[in-house]
Amino acid sequence: LIWRKVDENVTHICDRINLQEIGKEMYDNKKKKRVIRARKKRKRKFKREVESFVAELRKIIHYHMFPIVMVYFEVLLRICTGTEVFPYLIYPVLFAVSTGFFVTSITSLFEKRINRISSIIILFTTAFLFIIECFIKNTFQWYLPLVGIFSSADNAIGNYGTEVWNAILHGIPAILLFHFPGILYVVFGEEYVPEKPLKLKGCLKYLTYSVVCMIVSIGIVNGGSVAEQYASQYKFDTATEYFGLLTSTRLELKYSLFGNKFADS
Repeated sequence: LIWRKVDENVTHICDRINLQEIGKEMYDNKKKKRVIRARKKRKRKFKREVESFVAELRKIIHYHMFPIVMVYFEVLLRICTGTEVFPYLIYPVLFAVSTGFFVTSITSLFEKRINRISSIIILFTTAFLFIIECFIKNTFQWYLPLVGIFSSADNAIGNYGTEVWNAILHGIPAILLFHFPGILYVVFGEEYVPEKPLKLKGCLKYLTYSVVCMIVSIGIVNGGSVAEQYASQYKFDTATEYFGLLTSTRLELKYSLFGNKFADS
């Protein structure tokens, strides 16, 4: 009887120990599963945050692409033509940023496909304009407006044909450098174009940036030593050297259509 009681007690104690071990093992398994689920949840959250950050970063890059590219064109033109870069660099940079934000405010109004196509056209058209002026400057030692280029094209080819072709052959690296932003955009730009057009409020924001940069630029010009070259003594060649090709082209178009009242006075 005593041994039977002892055996029963021992068996009961062993069963309780086994149950405790089983319960502890089940608890550990549940804890591990909770830890694994928590880790997976954190990974998914982190992945979503990274994807959201990358998408937002791509938008920012796209919206600031044109100001950066316009500055790149202006600086590259000065380097390729041997024009001094730094003495008056502030003028073309500010005017280029203003032009870039203006283009951004227009192209961002459209859906992805139209936005992308219009951006590609603007990039390559602007690059072509800078390439032409680069060749003109290196060949004739001065800049010519577009009207002057096309009106004197026959004479230039006839009288300076050799120089023109030499400038083109030696200017192949410059051609590639000016087309570099457009090529990059064609290859990689689709991922950076937002799916939806920018809201009117956003477009007005970039348009405001453009206007502010323009006002600051004109204010600095009028307060400096080159104010006369911007208005009363405007010439396309000197305006391009001081203010950049984008600004001289804008002034040439403006004064051709509406006249230069400062020069008349």
